[in-house]
Amino acid sequence: MSVKRLLKILSNNWGFKILALALAIVIWLVIVNIEDPEKSRVMTVPVSVENEEYLLDQGYSYEIDGRSEVSFTVSGARTIIEDLSESDFKAVADLSEINEDMDSVPIQISVTRFNSGLTLQKRTQYLDITVEKIISKDFEIQVEEKGTAPENRNVSIVSVNPSTVTVTGPESILSSVAEARVTVDISNSNDDFSRNEEITLWDESGKQVEDSKITLSDRQATVQLSVDARKDVTLTAKTSGTPEEGYQVTSIECNPEKTTVAGADDALSALTGLELTSDELDVTDKNESFTAEVPITSALPSGIILAEGAPSMTTVKVTIEPYITKELTISTGQIAVKGLADGYTLTFDEDTVDIVLKGREEDIADIEAEDVTGSVDVSSLNTGNQSVTLKMDGDLTLDANVTVPVRIRRD
Repeated sequence: MSVKRLLKILSNNWGFKILALALAIVIWLVIVNIEDPEKSRVMTVPVSVENEEYLLDQGYSYEIDGRSEVSFTVSGARTIIEDLSESDFKAVADLSEINEDMDSVPIQISVTRFNSGLTLQKRTQYLDITVEKIISKDFEIQVEEKGTAPENRNVSIVSVNPSTVTVTGPESILSSVAEARVTVDISNSNDDFSRNEEITLWDESGKQVEDSKITLSDRQATVQLSVDARKDVTLTAKTSGTPEEGYQVTSIECNPEKTTVAGADDALSALTGLELTSDELDVTDKNESFTAEVPITSALPSGIILAEGAPSMTTVKVTIEPYITKELTISTGQIAVKGLADGYTLTFDEDTVDIVLKGREEDIADIEAEDVTGSVDVSSLNTGNQSVTLKMDGDLTLDANVTVPVRIRRD
């Protein structure tokens, strides 16, 4: 058959034409598959979270459980597959699509390059999350002093503004917060001053709590501080009431026996000690020793405060012991006269005075009359016959008041 006849047959027969085209396509696919075969590859890309405000608007926060990545299989021509990188894909978890149990979000994976030449696995994957309620809690701002104040100077807190801070965040995080604090350096502070300091949060173990999910109503607080003089003073205590018959208070001791106070220089110069009183020191009808915790602050004069770090309480030990009595007759010559004005003379009506001493047996058992001395104060008496109260010298105590009859005359 001639070539001319063959061309005529092919040009006039459409069946042959279609068959030839199909055969050409098959041959092309075979060649392509051999040269650039289909290939699959596992890709791992990070998951980005969108629409966080969906949960925030409902008063919730979230935390991703485990890894925030997703792995999937992609198929396509070998030349395309081998050229892929994680930047060619985008994995998104939209929080507005969270499930009813609020613990997982579907991940949508899309291709950003070679979109028409790739096939992704159809299985839906999920991002596991933990959702919890957002709460708010108020904390009083504490002030921590850093450094050491100059010698004999006391630094005290006048005010903190704001005095409280509102902390907002996930409940699990806020439950660990024990304190809101500002730290102020008091080194080289000789005059009153104020500082703006950052507010920080701390847990019970003294570890700082820091989390991006926590917000504070204020980031800083202004601390006003005063600087005063300081002085050590002695503590004494005074009881009230009378012990049970046959008993007496023999000693009162404070522990600590000193404290440090602060204030203006002129106020401190006049202060030598503090005398403590309290209902806890009532000895009425008591017959045994006891201790009591007594506040020091109640004895502070106006304008005086306890120095920073000084104890606000002291332990008072009141010793109560049984006593004996001893009757003695002393000569009026053993009684000194106080307060007699010049130009006046005093005479005792009697040569002797009967007294009854009381005290511990070891203190008064061996005392004799000649060992006893006393005094009378007549500074407020006029001329004539008078009675004046006898006071014993030293640590001796009378069981009852003793009056001594005297006569005062002008010379």
